[in-house]
Amino acid sequence: MDITVLITSATRGIGLALARLYAVRGWKVVGAARDQSKAQQLLPGETIELLINNAGILVRTDMVAATKSDFMHTLEV
Repeated sequence: MDITVLITSATRGIGLALARLYAVRGWKVVGAARDQSKAQQLLPGETIELLINNAGILVRTDMVAATKSDFMHTLEV
């Protein structure tokens, strides 16, 4: 079975260590990074053209009655 993993910040630190670990174990690694040329050197091959990183949360309160904490909770998903 082919397994693909997407790792963010894959060109340094924890992301790089994880990318190397999964690659050694035979997984297909797709890495996201701010420096595209660095990412291509470390992780050549497959690319992702579109990533929809979707998350949602519902705070059950009236918008007018919402506290700063309620508002921040919706943004910190």
